[in-house]
Amino acid sequence: MQKALDTSESVVAVTGAGISVSAGISGFDGMDFLTVMQMSSVKVLQRVPEHYYRMARKAFLDQMFTKGLRSLITSLQIGKPVGA
Repeated sequence: MQKALDTSESVVAVTGAGISVSAGISGFDGMDFLTVMQMSSVKVLQRVPEHYYRMARKAFLDQMFTKGLRSLITSLQIGKPVGA
């Protein structure tokens, strides 16, 4: 696998649950109850998608594209998986 990573032009990382917290991105446990309930609601997404996505961006996406990517890139550079 290391040879494939070293010789590849690009890399795609497919991750599962828990990678966010390992990379420094807050999980649901770090949110207030109302936000968790709204983020878990399909009705909120369907009725007021702009509100839902604003919450998602504040709660996850901003952190994912700063902390998460930085952590992933660093771990790939030193050869240690995130969360290991």
